[in-house]
Amino acid sequence: MKPNTLSDELVNKLKENPLTNIQGLGFIKNIIPTFVKEVRNTIIVKGTSDHEWTYICANAAEDFSYLQPEFSEKDQYFFTNNTEIKNFLINNLGCKIFFEAVAYYYPEHAVSFKETEIMEPVKPGDADIIWDNSEYKEVMDLSYIKDRITNGISAGIYNGGKLVSWSLTHDDNSIGFLHTIEAERKKGYALNIVANMTRQMLDKNEIPFVQISENNIKSYNLAVKLGYKRLGNSFWLYR
Repeated sequence: MKPNTLSDELVNKLKENPLTNIQGLGFIKNIIPTFVKEVRNTIIVKGTSDHEWTYICANAAEDFSYLQPEFSEKDQYFFTNNTEIKNFLINNLGCKIFFEAVAYYYPEHAVSFKETEIMEPVKPGDADIIWDNSEYKEVMDLSYIKDRITNGISAGIYNGGKLVSWSLTHDDNSIGFLHTIEAERKKGYALNIVANMTRQMLDKNEIPFVQISENNIKSYNLAVKLGYKRLGNSFWLYR
């Protein structure tokens, strides 16, 4: 297979293990790949969202040192959910982890929780509100949020015309950005929002998943309450 060619055959290989490759499949869905290559049983996908990302997808645990020639100094941002690839990136390319999370997926066919709040898609004009309340300004920019509002799934609760609680999907199709402004908390908005996002993804025949840092106990409890199951670790690295 020639580099830069995203063939149906290659996508189908990823789909053979949809949970293992869930982030890579989501990334391919939401961006236009600038580079695609299969090396042995590893698939490398590059594309630009908030940064120029390199997603490395592999189903097995092995010594990935054979990947060394595939990367140049231009490759600065990486994602993998494979611990051995993470170790390769750290030990061979000098990468550092700038965010690590645990992925949880929704395994059922329908959300049992019934939303009690009226929700609507987040409006593009509310990107600044989401940016102002983001805890991750160091690793994303406003244009990324605008893109995810326009091109992703979203759910928002509005009070008096003002956005007070919301969620968007990330460039890998994970449910994220969950936030409720302080004055509107303890009303069950977050649970309603994630239930709605989950339902929207199921309606599109997509596997809903979230990625939660280990110290975010509230988000973990919310995901478990809705029926999400642990999938594995996710690693974002840079050099």
